[in-house]
Amino acid sequence: MDTDPTTLRAPWHGSADLATLARHLISVPFVYGLLLPIAFLDAAVSAYQAMCFRLWGMPRVRRSEHLILDRHKLSYLNGPQKLNCLYCGYANGVLAYAREIAGRTEQYWCPIKHAVDPPAPHARYADFIDYKDAKGFGARAPALRAAIQAPSGRQAAPVEDRVEGFAHHVAPYPVED
Repeated sequence: MDTDPTTLRAPWHGSADLATLARHLISVPFVYGLLLPIAFLDAAVSAYQAMCFRLWGMPRVRRSEHLILDRHKLSYLNGPQKLNCLYCGYANGVLAYAREIAGRTEQYWCPIKHAVDPPAPHARYADFIDYKDAKGFGARAPALRAAIQAPSGRQAAPVEDRVEGFAHHVAPYPVED
């Protein structure tokens, strides 16, 4: 047993000195304070894709593929550790879910790489058209859009065939030199 009076048994990490324990406790409201904004993001991106992806003929992102909540079931974790694992699984899952929705939206509307590559681009970014490649944009953007619309290799019906009263048709992208 530890005889140092400045060392306490922290419920989430094992032993911790008083200063470390205090820093962890002070951070709790900041960490868990993000739960409501993350839950709002979860609801907002779910509603967004339910409406927009349906209108665009795109398959929806499966939330269950991104929200993986399983670590709290581990018997070797105590209560606070299980709660932290649930929170982290939910928060990271929602962010991954939102990122996939944003990536699909970007592929549909603007599949162009940035002038400077982002440090951690989403999985779809590598297939995007190079920055300043106007000819490539005109040639490849419609195919990239069609690819995101095609669940299991099937081409989605044109939006005007799916949405009654829809009279607008998007013209092909112009090629600029």
